[in-house]
Amino acid sequence: MDKEKFNNSVKYLFILSQIFGLTPISPFIKKYKQHENLKVKCLYFAWSVFWILLMTVLGFYVTHVLRDMFIEGPLKLRMIMCISYNAMFLSSVVFLINNIAKRKNFPKIMNTFWKVDNTLMPRCGVQVYDKDKLCSIKYITVVCLLYIALNVSVCVAFGSTAIYSITFNFTANLPFLISGIVSIHFNTLVKKLNERLRMINNIIENYRKHHKSKFPKSKTSRRYIKIVEDISAVSVIRQLEQIQLIQSVYIDLYKTKELINTTYGIPIVLQIITCYLLSVSTVFDGIAIASKGTDVLKAIADVFELTYVFVLLAWILLNCHQTSDETGKITSNVQKLIVRCNLPQYIQHESNICLSMMRDMPLEFTPCGLVTLNLPFLCSTVGVIFTYVVVMAQMN
Repeated sequence: MDKEKFNNSVKYLFILSQIFGLTPISPFIKKYKQHENLKVKCLYFAWSVFWILLMTVLGFYVTHVLRDMFIEGPLKLRMIMCISYNAMFLSSVVFLINNIAKRKNFPKIMNTFWKVDNTLMPRCGVQVYDKDKLCSIKYITVVCLLYIALNVSVCVAFGSTAIYSITFNFTANLPFLISGIVSIHFNTLVKKLNERLRMINNIIENYRKHHKSKFPKSKTSRRYIKIVEDISAVSVIRQLEQIQLIQSVYIDLYKTKELINTTYGIPIVLQIITCYLLSVSTVFDGIAIASKGTDVLKAIADVFELTYVFVLLAWILLNCHQTSDETGKITSNVQKLIVRCNLPQYIQHESNICLSMMRDMPLEFTPCGLVTLNLPFLCSTVGVIFTYVVVMAQMN
């Protein structure tokens, strides 16, 4: 067989495997959901491993041996890159099938938000369902446009505008689109969580400002003493209800955070790993192109691809960092409430319990319990990437 025909057949097999290779997963998930069968578990696991290995071999041959996407870099790095790339794609598709199509955990999260809104709405008068839906549609549109721009730039860079080449590039970069949709869902839920934390913050600040009751100025009559006792009793009950409401809402939000961590953990971790490997690989390509002085358009396409992934990751880390900041503000406001305000003994005791609970249950996103998603983690990731590239450049 001619080598060119063989390469084209491998490319077609890669496209078909990328598009249709995941179709048997859906019935496996359905059976696994209905029956806890060990055979179904083994079949599902075996199919997933087979698909990842098949796509790794095909992807490595198409994107590295044929030199369509990457130019330089260590062989082990490129092989690991292929594995993480396909694992990210597989986990993202399984997530979409499980939680969006089959609606496994997504309704639980939304029901908790609805419950929290019904609790907080009489206090704040704020509800954000419609705004969140519009934001989600807007972000999905932006990601789709960036995905189209990414593939157009790759086609122009490689000088191939035929329908076959465009189809191949769109299929090869399909994991970026799927992972982008998963990132949008994750960020939308994190933003919902931030909105509710801001509501709690507003309640605590208003409570701290207006916690003192207004008493009559006269202090001589028995009527004054009775009024003071009645107002104090009502005030203590209202303050106690307020603190208990904050505790209840915070516990609901913490459970929601744990459910989001469990649901989105594996896709987000694989996105982080892929972004790291893609960054290192792109830097190696850039060094090779700079030394040869050719293929500038290919370097621009690689940089655009890296920017696409890095922006999604930075967006996730920024929203998670804002959640941690809001939690810190709530803890600080409760502490100020205890220290600076002259609270009754029962309220002070309940506030101390609430403060210790918030310190023991911080709202921090730790997918799979591996890393804490925040801006310091982003800075450390960038530092590790540059350090690794410098060390590898000196070794080579």
